[in-house]
Amino acid sequence: MNKEQFKESKANEAYVLVALRRVTASKGENTGLTNLCHRSVVRPGETLEDAAAQVKKMCFEEGNWRLYRSVNKRDLKKAMDKTQVQMIMNPEQTMDRVSSVWKSVLMKSECKAEKKFLLDFDSEDETLLEEVKAVVVEAGAEVLEQVKSPNGYGIVTTGFDVRLLKDEHYNCEVKRDALLFMEQWVNYLTHHRPIG
Repeated sequence: MNKEQFKESKANEAYVLVALRRVTASKGENTGLTNLCHRSVVRPGETLEDAAAQVKKMCFEEGNWRLYRSVNKRDLKKAMDKTQVQMIMNPEQTMDRVSSVWKSVLMKSECKAEKKFLLDFDSEDETLLEEVKAVVVEAGAEVLEQVKSPNGYGIVTTGFDVRLLKDEHYNCEVKRDALLFMEQWVNYLTHHRPIG
């Protein structure tokens, strides 16, 4: 997706960025850290790059971080209505967590504003990747975006009959609403000299 396409977003729709700190390091060993999650709503008119930079500033804690974007834009009005209902029904559980409740509701599948699919292709095999994309196109769908991920590729498409990719040969999981990998980084703990 380029900047022009992103800026054409409707005023009541937005993507959500999610930064996750992983408990395990790249080789699978446990780091002893706890999971952390920072979420941010990307407002219409704001670029993904600017929004991603803001989210990364929130991720100052030590650890292995990954940044994701919702595949489907979210319907802000629908999410606001559902958040208000949740707050009325459970005021004691939501009053001090309004932002968190809002972002959780926003990520529910009933609040998605689009119907894109994410193909989680867990292979580096370029020939098989092209074969998967050909199946999608032959099914009458469109490949909208392809992103390199740590374990292969994330491919965003329009909807299609997912049974066409059920064969294990394709090494591909189809998700109707998911998070698309954007980038990863590691924050190292800065050691400070004790004062005194």
